[in-house]
Amino acid sequence: MKKPKANITLTGAAQVSGSGIRLALRKGICELRRPAGRAPEPMPIPKGRWEKKISVILCTAGVCSGLSEAVDSALAQTMRREDYEVLVVWNREDAPPITAFSPLVRWVKEPKPGISYARNTGAAHAKGEFLLYMDDDAVADKNLAARMAASFRGRSDTAIVGGQIFLKLPEPRPEAVLPGHEGLWSAYRVPYSRYKRVREQYAFPYGACFAVRHSALDALGGFPTDYGRVGAGYEGGEETALCFMALQRGWKIGIQPKAWVEHHVEPWRFSREHVRKTIRAGILTTYRLFRDGYAPRGWDLRYVRERLEIAEEEWNRLRETGTEWEQYYKECEREAFWELLQEMEEA
Repeated sequence: MKKPKANITLTGAAQVSGSGIRLALRKGICELRRPAGRAPEPMPIPKGRWEKKISVILCTAGVCSGLSEAVDSALAQTMRREDYEVLVVWNREDAPPITAFSPLVRWVKEPKPGISYARNTGAAHAKGEFLLYMDDDAVADKNLAARMAASFRGRSDTAIVGGQIFLKLPEPRPEAVLPGHEGLWSAYRVPYSRYKRVREQYAFPYGACFAVRHSALDALGGFPTDYGRVGAGYEGGEETALCFMALQRGWKIGIQPKAWVEHHVEPWRFSREHVRKTIRAGILTTYRLFRDGYAPRGWDLRYVRERLEIAEEEWNRLRETGTEWEQYYKECEREAFWELLQEMEEA
């Protein structure tokens, strides 16, 4: 598979090409203000022994047409069969379609809607020392489970490890996907080839390829249930909140580039509505993470006013020189910052 250009870099987070040097510098400075280092708390010791090295957990509301392919890829791992399990959390009230899948799959039901509830239920039933979460529209590399489990070995202070997410784009490339903005469809691509520790928010891993030490997740109380998508909503942030919670305990977060999945997005998601809702959710969620005490640095009123002012300037410039989609992206950003500013001023 041809590996596309990295998007998880400080330059990418700052969006130099789309934002201009003034805003890019401000974004970059914000991202590099790391929280103060602290001595790590001891990693919690689990009660008894884990039955499996790793549990591969897929949470689904049963509406994704790619679930069968995702499950098949999770079952086709090179790791010894007795060392891992595949667990599917059915996030619905009705009965899961157990007979349509391999008997090797273990099913758990979580009727309360919401990805964080589903992930926590999966963890409660999982038998693995490590928990590997995949999306129900992601296809795993055959070495994913083995490489994720190996990434925790010898790193006793590491709580979370993420991998790369390669976005599978239809041909011809959808006009909605501007180069450098594939992250709106969960692409996560890094420029390095060896395991690396990360501390900046823009580099935190997320859901389609996200592993966590089981004992660490239990100690942190699971994914925060006031974050994460519910139904057709676009609000996420539960993995980012969990990463901040781990850092607050002095635990480490790593990225293993050799562990990866391919994200098979439903065609209808390459749309104007998806772009608008994803940009809006990203901006509002980033503010919430600071407001709720997860992020140690964030967007105060002055910063949000500046972001809105610059977005206005860029939008006006793009109306003269940009493409229709470039204008639309910036219009979505401008509207989201305006909404956030109103919320902050009324608080």
